[in-house]
Amino acid sequence: MPDRLASVRAPGTAAKLMSLGAATLILAACLSGGPQTRRAEFICQGGERVTVVFQPNTARIISTDPPVVMDRRRTRTGFWFASNQNSIRGSGREMSWTRGFGMPLRCREIRRR
Repeated sequence: MPDRLASVRAPGTAAKLMSLGAATLILAACLSGGPQTRRAEFICQGGERVTVVFQPNTARIISTDPPVVMDRRRTRTGFWFASNQNSIRGSGREMSWTRGFGMPLRCREIRRR
């Protein structure tokens, strides 16, 4: 009777398959341009300018010192990012920015990169 375990896989095959899979994923990421990043500049009530860098799961307000990092939240439409002290919500070129427990500032996108 033949040895069934010997014919299943040669030693090291699993490691080779995992290496091939990892290489395929890295190549796919390189070809797709990596993570999607979008930079947008907004002008808010009172003339304040706000620059936001959007990534798939985070948004950073880089026009403040220090920069504000917020995580994506679930929403049916548009976008919503929030941290403990800040949140931005919007759709299209419109955005509402809330700092702390203050009133939301209405903002409109003026430049996209």
